[in-house]
Amino acid sequence: MASFRFVMNPAKSPDITKLRVTAAAQKLAVQIFVVIAFALTGSAKLHAQAVDYIYGIENSGPTWELDQLTINYGAGTYTQQSLVSLSSLIPGFNTSTQLNGSVNGLALNAATHTLFFTYSYNNNASSSAGTFTATTYAIQSTGPTTWSINQLYTVSVAAGTADAPGATNTAAKPGAVNVGSGWFPRAAYYNGSYYVGIQGANTLFQIALGNGDTSASTSQSVYSNINHGGLSAVGGGDMVFDSSGNLYVSGTGSGGETFGTTSLANAQNSSGSAWNAASVGDFYQLGGLGQSPRLYAGGGTSPFGLYQVANFSNPSGSAPIFTALTLTSGVAVQYSDLSDGALGASIVIPEAGTWASGVFGILLTAGVCVRSFFKWRAGIVC
Repeated sequence: MASFRFVMNPAKSPDITKLRVTAAAQKLAVQIFVVIAFALTGSAKLHAQAVDYIYGIENSGPTWELDQLTINYGAGTYTQQSLVSLSSLIPGFNTSTQLNGSVNGLALNAATHTLFFTYSYNNNASSSAGTFTATTYAIQSTGPTTWSINQLYTVSVAAGTADAPGATNTAAKPGAVNVGSGWFPRAAYYNGSYYVGIQGANTLFQIALGNGDTSASTSQSVYSNINHGGLSAVGGGDMVFDSSGNLYVSGTGSGGETFGTTSLANAQNSSGSAWNAASVGDFYQLGGLGQSPRLYAGGGTSPFGLYQVANFSNPSGSAPIFTALTLTSGVAVQYSDLSDGALGASIVIPEAGTWASGVFGILLTAGVCVRSFFKWRAGIVC
């Protein structure tokens, strides 16, 4: 049998030192990767913690402020943070000529970081006379303390006038409502439209949004009697959608405070069935859902509080459960309106240093690893 003998060529034999250096370099690369991955996943975990963000409108005398509410739903706590004066953002805001004014109808599209609201007022000291104007705006954060604002829709009508469906309608009789309480008191965002509820009516008004949520609306639609004979919710209140297009509405009616729910398709159907509704306590404002799977309510007995709502899908069959959240510091603000929810991330652009510090930390740590490697390679003891 033939035998074979393998002979290693010394000229081609591996350099053990080079192998060791290569292995060390590979180990270094793995270490740097682990450092960066840890930093990034640590940051992701920070943002992915049990936090919802909703936004609230605060009436401070003649001015209107926007706050951010950060809700740690796992701990049952929340914080309040003042963001910007909406009065200073609204073009031509003037309480001397714009009387019985109200900023209301707050809604949020968390995907585009856009907030919507409506400013309404009239030109007469009486809240049931003169000409009534309602203008809808979209705002977006452009920095930690700066915001852009765009007008989406506006309508002006005389008191007592009922608009017919069309490009500039509200399907409401302004003279029959108190404009000071907000002409469009309830609002929510869903699937490319800003929906508002009309004061004094079970009416849903749809304002279709343009590209990026900041272009002027080109079409509007009106849906009357969305309760279809169910309990009424015509005064004040609020509304939100879940991700499936189910609508949740609060508002005062003949039997007190009403909480009702229906699908958007049923609300828009003139032959739809009565919504699922029940009388509840003093929970006037609704927030959350939207991007979040949770529903929140603002109100309750004095002082004002924020509550997480459970068991809310069948209010007529089983009463919703309101669990108070604890404000971690300060005094609870009584908000005029609350927005839809954002899951895990604020819509406010952070300080540049917030991001820079994280990147610097990663690079600094990686630099220490590289420096240590070259010291080792040169035989220097650290």
